[in-house]
Amino acid sequence: MALIDGLLQELDMEMQTTRRVLERVPQHQLGWRPHEKSRSLGGLALHVAMTPGSVAQLASAPSPAQVPDFAAMEQEPKSAAELVPALEQSVAQAKQLLGGLDDAALLATWRLARGEQELLALPRIAFLRSIMLNHWYHHRGQLTVYLRELNVPVPSIYGPSADENPFPGEAGSRPALRNWRNAQACRRSMTMAPAKDATVNAPKQSASTAIQRGSPSPIVANRMTSTCQVIGFARATMRNAAGSGSTG
Repeated sequence: MALIDGLLQELDMEMQTTRRVLERVPQHQLGWRPHEKSRSLGGLALHVAMTPGSVAQLASAPSPAQVPDFAAMEQEPKSAAELVPALEQSVAQAKQLLGGLDDAALLATWRLARGEQELLALPRIAFLRSIMLNHWYHHRGQLTVYLRELNVPVPSIYGPSADENPFPGEAGSRPALRNWRNAQACRRSMTMAPAKDATVNAPKQSASTAIQRGSPSPIVANRMTSTCQVIGFARATMRNAAGSGSTG
């Protein structure tokens, strides 16, 4: 097996895991950041999505390659819906650029420079392993911490997370994920149907509005989940009452 085959096989496998993480990124929190010096949630997620293709493009350039303008590469997505397609395009680009590299090209010394100054020199395959893959996993791990801070269930990556267990037969926590998805659906419905007394309570901030504005507070999210549970219980009671009335 050629050296590149193992690298691309790992890229394919890890793409599926990365897709699960990107699918959890909430649209209404794209601008949130844990610190003023940190990337935004949207910026970090897009960086994760675009890393394989960007690094493959750099690694496939003739040596010595010039260091890119990293600041110019920073982008913010307009929508969370862009993230998974960006990942798919990035991985496809990496496969296209790297698939034709033979073992000699991968083992050859690859150099990166800024002008006349050499910044690093190492085998091309070592650069791909370190920056295309290990660096990718590093930022994906950062992204899961962002999700945890925003009270979004973290998907399984290399085993069970606190919110999701992929192994059948074990005591998993799938209900946590299901409750979160139900809360998201309820939030959307509450946003579309504002309360009639909204003008009376204008100074106050509803749970739905707080989450829309980027509040990561688990308390707000839990209050809203409780509200959704009450609404669901009331609807179920009304359905049961209507059903018993029709038979009586």
